[in-house]
Amino acid sequence: MEIQENEIFHLRIIETCLPLYKDGYYQHAALESMKQVEMALRERGIAPKDRFGIELVKWVMGSGEITLTVPLGDDFQEKARTLFKGAFGYYRNYAAHDGAKIDKTICFRIMVLSSELLDLVGASKRSFENIGGVNGMIKAGMFKNAEEFIDLLNFLNGQQIIEEDYSEYEMELEGRGFNGTQVEAMFDFGFIRLDEWKTAPDYKAGILDSTLVDQIELTHEGVRILEELNKV
Repeated sequence: MEIQENEIFHLRIIETCLPLYKDGYYQHAALESMKQVEMALRERGIAPKDRFGIELVKWVMGSGEITLTVPLGDDFQEKARTLFKGAFGYYRNYAAHDGAKIDKTICFRIMVLSSELLDLVGASKRSFENIGGVNGMIKAGMFKNAEEFIDLLNFLNGQQIIEEDYSEYEMELEGRGFNGTQVEAMFDFGFIRLDEWKTAPDYKAGILDSTLVDQIELTHEGVRILEELNKV
């Protein structure tokens, strides 16, 4: 049975670490995979920039400000936090300070574990820190300036799409000078999410069927970055 890379690894590991692994740079790939987890914690807006490795994880996990995404159930929140601490104490510290014994097999396992940790954090597909923040997105040609970035986030927040009819939303998006690639970047960097629900029938109003509603909302990261930019 053939297993696809995206079935094993988080996208950030595929993009930043897998090329190193394939070129034989096992120590570098292992360390970078753990660094991606650190970046994801910082991108959640609660990790101090002057802490690294196990000290960073101890601070974040002890702050009580982060809820992990635990597929096995919220009853395992504390066990998942223990997994974080153990992974950083065992793998991250060794990879950063020695790493000589990290071979192909160990590196592969570290990348798999890092992918699991990224999923637990609920990390965005792409690293906001890696690209260089808003300025990096501007340099990459995603946005003309910070004001355009702010305007798009404000426009997207609360947008509703009824019964999957995106025509009115797409028309207004285009009319404001935005494009689908910019919206996709907002999803990829974890600034917005799409919530879906159905309204109940209203028999008094003659509405006999439920209505499907898709609504775009800012994530915690989206709210944080918007607040930071509005302070400038």
